Amino acid sequence: MAYRSICRELFAKDHHVEVIQQLKDFDRGLSVEQQVALQDFLSVSALGAKTGQSRLQECKAKLDAMLIGHRYDDIRFCAVLLDQTPEIVASSSIYLEYDFHGNTLQPFAKDPLGALDVITFSVIATEIGGAVVFSWIDETHGACTRFAEFLNRLTKDRIGDAIVRFLFTYCENTFFSPSWWEVQPDQNRDKIRYRANLGTFFTNLPRSDSLTEDGFQFVRWNNLKLVSNVIW
Repeated sequence: MAYRSICRELFAKDHHVEVIQQLKDFDRGLSVEQQVALQDFLSVSALGAKTGQSRLQECKAKLDAMLIGHRYDDIRFCAVLLDQTPEIVASSSIYLEYDFHGNTLQPFAKDPLGALDVITFSVIATEIGGAVVFSWIDETHGACTRFAEFLNRLTKDRIGDAIVRFLFTYCENTFFSPSWWEVQPDQNRDKIRYRANLGTFFTNLPRSDSLTEDGFQFVRWNNLKLVSNVIW
């Protein structure tokens, strides 16, 4: 699951880097001020994209070695096992910034180009129901482990909704059942749309309380089991 998520993310990042390079020619016909503003924006975007690309390439290389050598001791995971097919599925990876209680997990804002902890996650259907799998390799700040620990502290009847909040806030590679969407109350749909739009602009980034309890119920994944090799 971790390898699948990283490969998907790297594929998207490679394309992102290519698009930014192409956009550098889009300032033709603009005023000098507009050209400077556009090029400055693209320079910052290119730096961030290339940094992310390099990090993902390093992560994939480590996973390549693990798969080839059949050595998985360095993989850490936290999985939520469901007894039903999930209405929502996803696969991606992010640099964690906040936990489910609004605490900062790592100094992302202070040093976004520095070493950051990346976590992969997948929501899949299985033969007996479904699984939500968080996994990671290295940690500089301990962000992934603390994230898993805070997830484990939630009551079981709130873990499913916490995961839904996480997915729609941080993952654009999320898919859901039309029948599930159709029965959602209007306020739930509005909340999902709001979360899905977070991060689309630099001025609309998720806040520290984006994952905290908001009282909305999106799923009923009550009969679940949490398993992990980092939480005891």
